[in-house]
Amino acid sequence: SSGINAEYGGGAVQSAGMTLKLSEISSFTATPADPITGTNVVLSCVATGETAPTFTFYTENRKILDPTYFTTVTDKAVSTSGTTYTATMTVKAEAPNILRSGETIYCMANYGAAFGMVKDQTTVITYYDCNDATFRTPSSAKQIVKDDTTTTGTITQTIQCPADSSTAKYVLTPQNDYYKETITCTKETGKYDAQLSSCGEVKKFTSSNVRGRISGITSSDDLWQACTDSNTNGFTLAEVITKLQGSDDCGASAGIQCLGSSAGCTIKTDGITCQWSETNGWLTIGVLVEFDSSLSLWTIGEKKCAD
Repeated sequence: SSGINAEYGGGAVQSAGMTLKLSEISSFTATPADPITGTNVVLSCVATGETAPTFTFYTENRKILDPTYFTTVTDKAVSTSGTTYTATMTVKAEAPNILRSGETIYCMANYGAAFGMVKDQTTVITYYDCNDATFRTPSSAKQIVKDDTTTTGTITQTIQCPADSSTAKYVLTPQNDYYKETITCTKETGKYDAQLSSCGEVKKFTSSNVRGRISGITSSDDLWQACTDSNTNGFTLAEVITKLQGSDDCGASAGIQCLGSSAGCTIKTDGITCQWSETNGWLTIGVLVEFDSSLSLWTIGEKKCAD
């Protein structure tokens, strides 16, 4: 209130006091202001004034909230405390709007023709729900472990392969920028950054087909009966086995070292093949070598170095 003093013809005149009635919105909030899609958001608008205003919540260029992004959960309610009025409304964030930098929501308090209208605004950025994101589920997985970090909206999925056994072990395949052991989805994208790798089963080597070639044979004797007891040129079955286990130019023991040491290898004589080439002067031998179960042979390199 204030008085106005003025002088008229030497006399002082003082007007009566005036009261200026102000109306305003003191706060407007959305909680949370960064929801995940599907989350409820509470709108709270606080206004002051001599009379109770009519509150309206709406989005840009609309008289209502855009139903594409927000739907009503609890209708607007107004509470009063003296000359303070609070309007609250609960809405559901229906769709992500992060790609458009969020949605501006307005609160308008209308005090009527005598006092006019006031408004305030806030921005709600709705993020993707990673629970809706899809990824390939490898059938070879023992299980897939989900880590849902709800406070940040990030979800990771990790593949777990079956436990290794004495005859088989598992490796992730493929493993590159597109296939990983652990994949991550963030609320900003709503997508996983890769697909899960598969569990590739690696079988332990239990046997190997060996082919050895004996070359430079100068004997004019016929070797068509090699690998049989009828051979008289030093190439009976027993003599051929000895050559495979030796370190001569046959080369088999160099490739599979347990043949040379006779430790952990068994040459299966059933099905052994011997092919004599009189033109080239060499004898090609094919045989199955079985490895002892005590040997741990998982790769080609280990198989070649089995000793």
